[in-house]
Amino acid sequence: MENISDKSTRQFPCGSCGAAAVFDPESQALKCSYCGSVTQIEEMEEEVLEHDFEASLNHEPKEKWQGETKVMQCENCGGKTVLEDSATADKCNFCGSPHVVSLSEFSGIKPESLIPFRISRKQVKTLFKKWISRKPFAPRSLKKEYRGDKINGIYIPYWTYDSDSYTAYTAEAGTYYYVTQSYTVMVNGRPQRRTRQVRKIRWRRVSGTYGRFFNDLLVNASNSNNRKMVEGVEPYRIEGIVPYKPDYLSGFAAERYAVPLKEGWGIARDKAVQILRREITRKINADEVRNLRLRTSYSDIKYRHTLFPLWISSYRYRNKAFNYMVNGQTGRFSGKAPVSILKVIATIIFVIAVVLLVVYLLGEFGLLEEISTFTY
Repeated sequence: MENISDKSTRQFPCGSCGAAAVFDPESQALKCSYCGSVTQIEEMEEEVLEHDFEASLNHEPKEKWQGETKVMQCENCGGKTVLEDSATADKCNFCGSPHVVSLSEFSGIKPESLIPFRISRKQVKTLFKKWISRKPFAPRSLKKEYRGDKINGIYIPYWTYDSDSYTAYTAEAGTYYYVTQSYTVMVNGRPQRRTRQVRKIRWRRVSGTYGRFFNDLLVNASNSNNRKMVEGVEPYRIEGIVPYKPDYLSGFAAERYAVPLKEGWGIARDKAVQILRREITRKINADEVRNLRLRTSYSDIKYRHTLFPLWISSYRYRNKAFNYMVNGQTGRFSGKAPVSILKVIATIIFVIAVVLLVVYLLGEFGLLEEISTFTY
């Protein structure tokens, strides 16, 4: 693996004052953090390429990210974060742990495309306020005092896979039919004959073939802990993808992929099988389908390593860490809020008081005895 710790640092100085410029989601440009000047990012004309899967398995590329990055690993959750060589990290972007160490080496398949941040940090704060306001048991202090100053933007690694597929299938197709059944009921002590329609299923064996092209099957390549967390803000859309440029990462971090290319295809293939099962079931066009068996072959498999935007905030309440995440492309929100024990106790006491008041009022007006008499 190639050592990247001694590489030169890529800077994005402001054209007006020379201060550091970072990517701004609202303007989709580099914005000076000091004077506010905006510098447009030069659009790249080259196409976002897809690579041959089989060829890369035999000769997996070992490439650096522009030679201007370093990798930080969290000893708590295992996440690896790619930062600009000049940036520092004292806490993990995902779990907030301070146990972050620098790795001296990093290589692998570099990203060649990404979806830039569309949601700004300001919008994230607004989304949090709306979300926490709908949590009745969240601590009042959190609702009032949280300022959102620890919101981190990070790019999450994904594999995208394209593939042709050919499936031979067998199944049992069921068609509903109805038969008339007679039965006896007792009416005023006398038996009466009645009829009813009973649904049954007539099964037949079916078989056939199904061709399907899969385009951009998305696979989250984060480590296992982060992958589960990110599911809450999915799905991402592939629309708006651009060629990778370090300009888009200015002011942000990027997670190094933890799911290898081959393992990622296994996950994508499982997704493809679920899609095939649904579509072939519809194709059979029966009332019910059972024992569906597929034999699928895949060909001309292509892949891309793409980065998707994610906002993360880690905060502590009563010595316990809580996270929330916001999809940096769509604004989809996911999180778990702390619960105020005092609010829970107060609610329970209020409910008990209301029940006791209702019972008291019913007794005062004599309604309780009437209800008891009616019940018996």
